[in-house]
Amino acid sequence: MTIRSHIQEISIRLQQPDTVSPHEAAEMLVKLTALLSSLNSEITEKHYALNVVKVALLTQCKSVSEAKMKAESSSEWLEYKEREMQGKAVEQLIQALKYLIRRLEEEFKQTR
Repeated sequence: MTIRSHIQEISIRLQQPDTVSPHEAAEMLVKLTALLSSLNSEITEKHYALNVVKVALLTQCKSVSEAKMKAESSSEWLEYKEREMQGKAVEQLIQALKYLIRRLEEEFKQTR
């Protein structure tokens, strides 16, 4: 299962928050936290690869802006941006889950 499919699966599940149990929400939170850790490692690797491309392009191009444009059209840039956006999506899902867990906790306290 890819990172994107994990994110999509949890995102779809959270579209119906009233059907998510506290246990399930906690499991998703743990899964997303582990996923974010892995993503951050990948983001660092992709950023490094992009910087290597930038340095190589700076020596080949006539200007910094030309090198930047070429770097931003490289596969390294695309991979870096994809991971960066996935990381932001995971962070948003983590925030949503934390809110949901707090809400479920409050509902539980009120029913006691």
